[in-house]
Amino acid sequence: MKAGKVKAVLICLAPVLSGCLLLVQYFAAPNAGNYTTTLVYPFCVGAVMLMYLALCGVSLINSRIYHAIRRLAPLYCAVFIVLALCDFVSLKTKILSLPFFPWPERLLNQIIIDHAILFDCAKNSLLLLFTGFIYGAAAGILTGILSGRLAVFRYWAEPVLKILGPIPPITWMPFMFIFSRTLFQGCVVMVAFSVWYPLSVSTMKGIIGIKKSYIESAKILGAVNEYKLIIKVMLPLVLPTIFQGLISGMRVACGSLMVAEMMGVESGLAWYITWQRGWGEFTKMYTSVAAICLVFIAVDLLLNCAKKLLVCWQEE
Repeated sequence: MKAGKVKAVLICLAPVLSGCLLLVQYFAAPNAGNYTTTLVYPFCVGAVMLMYLALCGVSLINSRIYHAIRRLAPLYCAVFIVLALCDFVSLKTKILSLPFFPWPERLLNQIIIDHAILFDCAKNSLLLLFTGFIYGAAAGILTGILSGRLAVFRYWAEPVLKILGPIPPITWMPFMFIFSRTLFQGCVVMVAFSVWYPLSVSTMKGIIGIKKSYIESAKILGAVNEYKLIIKVMLPLVLPTIFQGLISGMRVACGSLMVAEMMGVESGLAWYITWQRGWGEFTKMYTSVAAICLVFIAVDLLLNCAKKLLVCWQEE
């Protein structure tokens, strides 16, 4: 077997090896003090390892899956190593002890117990996030198109965008909550504002950057009015920059949402963190942190998948 193939096999199997080390450490090393464990955590780790091995088997006949596994193998390996280190410093050695630092299995069991309320909080957070995101995206695209196509509109809008750019959206949170009828509306406005600015800028720059020859060619081919020119020609051309603004705006909006929920909204994952911290339930607090990470990673992946699907023609 060639050295390159041996290296590729080792890279793909690295997560399995790190997972085995995690399980060996979990069962072989004694627990500190009177800490007790269950089999839920090692069962989940084993199930993940089996699914990964199944994907490795499929990758032998599917090159796309093989390249995806090889690209993500270091990440999966790092996850198992981090989990093993967390077990070592908390469960096995008590360097970081309860109640402030629960070990991974304790968090997993708590997530299973509180799955209903965590699901409800995640649902409410996503409702707030996507409601504000849709309004902010619509306003941002409209502002960007008008600024890019109308010099008069850009003359007044560009200075406003330059002034608002350096100011974090959460700065305006008190005003948004004061002038809104409900806390929900205030949070929606704050999230929408977080998306509006980066999307406006990226759309405006994309529209301005379109070559005049494309517009002239489109007019010759039948795009005689401005509506057809924007819908049929300009928006498809600036889709990459629009998605760039959407992704960056979503990341800012997620942070704004968390601050808004902690400050006033009476439901959501960040609200759950504040609630449990007030009662000193740090294990439950960390479960919400883990849920936030998973939800926002999923949202980011969703946007990136939509970008790859809609602008698959773009050269990397």
